[in-house]
Order: sequence, then structure tokens, then C-alpha cells
Amino acid sequence: PSQKLIKINKIGPPFLNDLIGQNLIFGEHTYQISSVDDNTKIYRCKTSHTSDTFALDLQNSRWEEVTGADLAAIDESTVLLWNTENAYSKDDFAKFNIDLFETVTVNINLLQTVYAGSNTTLELVPLYTREIVKKGETFEFNLYTDNANEVAESNKTFVVKTLGEVDSVIKWISEENLASISANYISNLQLTATSTVPNANLIYALTKGRLPSGLTLLFDGSISGKIKVFADTNNIGLTI
Repeated sequence: PSQKLIKINKIGPPFLNDLIGQNLIFGEHTYQISSVDDNTKIYRCKTSHTSDTFALDLQNSRWEEVTGADLAAIDESTVLLWNTENAYSKDDFAKFNIDLFETVTVNINLLQTVYAGSNTTLELVPLYTREIVKKGETFEFNLYTDNANEVAESNKTFVVKTLGEVDSVIKWISEENLASISANYISNLQLTATSTVPNANLIYALTKGRLPSGLTLLFDGSISGKIKVFADTNNIGLTI
């Protein structure tokens, strides 16, 4: 396919501009970055404020995106990037990339492996390699970096095994009734479960209801804290 555009995680200027002219190596193929796009949009301040986080300010209608004829009338080169803790006045402009990715364009089309899926239709595999690997088989690949400002280099070989679909069944070991605990005593209660996925780490979370005041369910399944009898200014208790 005709594909020269690659999405990358947001790094921002000036680091993004430094990528122009650098090489990307995928397997046996080398691609040179010819241009970059910081994926920023221009926003107009709707109400004077001191910015905290852009996403929150946008949600609170402190900014609006400039589009269409309004955008064409703006000299984008004069608009500065948004900065946290800056004080903005009504009708000020700022640039911001809210999508958390940027794009680079390489000089030639990327090569992609294709395979026939179970429904016999062709699907693109987002691996830049000539190898075709069956489910359950392993393959090796190397990652390389090429930076003109760095002299040192090292290679790292990774081994990946494709698992296909994973059927995970969770079985509770803890009893439904965890036992009782007296107020003002430190909790030693623990939730325990197992998964059919080998070496899986289970994360526990409370999705419905609540624990008595003073107790907290931790990610490892332990219930920490001690039950509060009397309420205070910060938390409720069993007695108000």
C-alpha cells in the first residue's frame, strides 16, 4: 500500500524537528524522515483564566477550536504553544496537541506483511518485516536507533511468542463471608483468587457497594485500615 505516514507518541518541539533527516530501520529496510507534523490545533480563549491542564480547561469551555474561515485569517506562525500556569485573556490564541500523538513522513513507502486470515480475507499486519509467523510460533527481531549526535550503539534481540486468543477464567478462593472484624482493630482481611492464565497477576477493585468507613481495598486484594467508630471532619464513622 502507499503509506509514508507514521504516528509516534507526542514528544513536542524542538525534539520532533530534530528527527528530520534521521533514519528509521525496520528489519532490512531503511527509511529517512523527510518531514514532521506536531498535530497541533489552534484554540481561542473564551474566558480569562490561568491554565492548569488544557483538557480540563477545554472541558470547562475556557477554550474553543478555531476552524474554517477564522483559522485562515490567523497567521499560525505567530501563535505560541499553550503552557500550564500561564494567564490567558479573552480572545488570546494558543496551539495545543490534545491527541497525544504526532506524525512523521518517510521518503519511500513502508513495506507491510499481509496474510490470509481465518475468513480468507487479506488483512494488514502492522509489523514491518518479510516474515510470516503462524500462531504459537516464535520469531526474533531487532530494534535499531540511528542518531547522528550519538556514537555509542547497541543491539537487543527480543523473542516474542504469539498466543492468539486468551481464555481467562477467575476462581475465587476467599469465602463469600470474610469473617468479622472489631472496630478500631487493624484489618488483616485478604481477598484471594486464581486465574487460568499462567503467571497472571490479578488486580482487585471494588465495583459495587462500599467498605465500612476506615477500610480500603488495595490492588493486591488486602483490605487495609481499621473501622472508625466515631465520625470526624474528614470521614464518617459507624456512629455519627
